[in-house]
Amino acid sequence: MLSEFNKMVQGELYNCFDTQLVLLRQRASDILFTMNTLPPARDAEKYQLMKTLLKSDIVNLKLNTPFSCEYGLNIKMGQDCVIDYGCIFLDYGIIQIGNRCNFGPGVMVTTAVKASPKVERLQGLENTMPVVIGDDVWIGAGCVINAGVIIGNGTAIAPESVVTRNIPSNCVASGNPAQVVKWLDEDDDIIL
Repeated sequence: MLSEFNKMVQGELYNCFDTQLVLLRQRASDILFTMNTLPPARDAEKYQLMKTLLKSDIVNLKLNTPFSCEYGLNIKMGQDCVIDYGCIFLDYGIIQIGNRCNFGPGVMVTTAVKASPKVERLQGLENTMPVVIGDDVWIGAGCVINAGVIIGNGTAIAPESVVTRNIPSNCVASGNPAQVVKWLDEDDDIIL
């Protein structure tokens, strides 16, 4: 029988009130509180706390706090990424981030898909869908990336966009819902 954590990560209906999940969220909250209250001169400590939070060996991450997430354990981070001020990653399911990705201030990435029937929601039952972000992706300030979305390599998402469906590689997407507004060659500079 799968644990509620494993059900959550696999996108099955799970109980968010499960004791293990509550403890894992508390672990993340404790680490985030310490990390988000460190002064800028202590970036090396922030970096180590982020490694602890994600339980992975992140490489060359530029993190501007505050940063928020639910578990941290479900964020898979590539190399040389930038996460700007006020980003929120609701990692109930897997958030897979490629190399050299840049998240502007206030970006929200969510994997949560709430159960539809009211009775299930009241019981704490929900499910997830992963988010996959390719290499060399730029996500502008204030964007919302919804559950189940795949963003292709080399793509830019314009500020304040809401991504509700897959976005292909090598393009600029904008709007609510986000849609392709420009195609890019491999060498194109992204100017919005």
